[in-house]
Amino acid sequence: MNPIHPLLNDDVLSQILQELQSARGVVPVSMTCRWLREACKPFIFAKVIRKVPRPYEPYERFMPSTIWPYIRDLTIIDECLDKTVGYEEFLGRRRNGRVFRLLYAENPYVCGVLCGPWFEHVLQHMPAMRTLSFNMRRNLIHGISWSTLKTVLSLPHIRGLVLSGPIFCPAKLPSDNLHLEYCSCLTSFRYEVWESRNVYPLGSAEGQALSTVLSRLHNSLETLVLPSEPAPLLAMSAWEWPNLRELRLRGAQWTYPTSPCTILFSNMPRLRILVLELTLPHSDQLWRNKEPIAGGASAQMLSPPELTASSSFPWPELQHLALSHPRVGDGLYDCLPLSVHTLTLFCCPHKFQRRWLEHTFRRFDYAMLTSSEMFSVLRRSRLPNLTELELEYDADAGERDMLRYLAVAFPRLRRLTLIRYRLEGETDHMVMDIVASSLADLAHLRTLTLYLDLSTTPLPKVNWLGGNYMYYDEVQLDEFTDCLQMIATALARALSNSLETIFLWRPVSMSSMMQWVPFCVSHSSRDGQETFEVEQRGETSSAIMAGL
Repeated sequence: MNPIHPLLNDDVLSQILQELQSARGVVPVSMTCRWLREACKPFIFAKVIRKVPRPYEPYERFMPSTIWPYIRDLTIIDECLDKTVGYEEFLGRRRNGRVFRLLYAENPYVCGVLCGPWFEHVLQHMPAMRTLSFNMRRNLIHGISWSTLKTVLSLPHIRGLVLSGPIFCPAKLPSDNLHLEYCSCLTSFRYEVWESRNVYPLGSAEGQALSTVLSRLHNSLETLVLPSEPAPLLAMSAWEWPNLRELRLRGAQWTYPTSPCTILFSNMPRLRILVLELTLPHSDQLWRNKEPIAGGASAQMLSPPELTASSSFPWPELQHLALSHPRVGDGLYDCLPLSVHTLTLFCCPHKFQRRWLEHTFRRFDYAMLTSSEMFSVLRRSRLPNLTELELEYDADAGERDMLRYLAVAFPRLRRLTLIRYRLEGETDHMVMDIVASSLADLAHLRTLTLYLDLSTTPLPKVNWLGGNYMYYDEVQLDEFTDCLQMIATALARALSNSLETIFLWRPVSMSSMMQWVPFCVSHSSRDGQETFEVEQRGETSSAIMAGL
């Protein structure tokens, strides 16, 4: 291959441009001369995000064809003008006299824009594309057609497919046979919906389409993210997954199949990341085929009683484990391998979200462990290499013992998250004394994240006249933030000098969001004495309502 410039090898130039790309310096370089502009194109156009409100004919209106050969990561935001019709249809508003006219689609739940000859042509003429993502905002029942999914999966060069919001084949059209003649070797498949099936029903086409696709992908996939409700769990347990490293399931806890996860997913021997973010919805919020069904799920054991030795543990390379609604008697904790360095035991959704969720008619059960029960779980695990731990629990008389045990059992712990709910009558001073004194021996702790359920936490109010929304008083929020500053200072004084950042929870006015407010701790030595400073930095927000 002839170099672009005789004095600079292509591989050296490529490395330079990669470094510049991380610093957002490629565009200025591309303006210097023609040959550098050509060299910069694969870096400038490697990632493209495009909103699509309608079909694009001619194709140039979608994006110039001159950049198609350089696109490696394409994100399409579905802005189809029919996208709200499915939700209105599900709510039955047609019965109230409203008639919805579809502009592009033939089915109210299926996107009529991201399909057809124009879309197939565009995708087939992007030879460098490795990852294709479909995004859509929440509160919609709208998805990608089977014909479009077949086109995407037939692209020989694609290795990653992401659906964040759109439903995977929400309905079967008359022309669909849910059969794949050819399927590329994807290594990553991420399918996440913004709302659980408490909000919209589970149709049979979605599950059938997923089963068809996964039956062709199980040998090549390394990363798999699925909503739990349509996931073909029984079929997945029969397939071999020789390369799967990461499995994430989000949604409602299933009632069938009843096999524990260590049996259900025992055919994933190379699994390193297992995340089960499973909710326990009330039975009056469960749906199947547009009809409510009775009976709710309970938290399940993940391991059978006979699994008592680590030698029989199905995932010997496991590194990251996140489980919602852990059970005290679960044999899983006796068998965790030494390779585990991240452990999360929590409720999904978090219990402190209940007030907001119930206001929006989303009700869940919470199988909460007490701190004594959590202590019994942790004592059964031998994880000396653990560096990150997250726990959610109801405080009781055994909390001090549990927290003190962390320094003994997990000497390498660097990141700790505690979501704890106080005892009745417990004052904020008592809470701080328990937490600060019990965590003082964590010698390598760098990041501490806390939800302390303080008595001074502002409570949301309801505006019944102005839209029936919840909000927080701004004055109370400011006073609470000042209180958090004092708490962060007290924690920094009591804990190890290794501590660098403290995140404390704070609500947000007029929002279902939460904020983990960061306080940076800096240590110094003056005249032979150790001193420290605690400074509040920019706020990091997290949308805790997403995916519920």
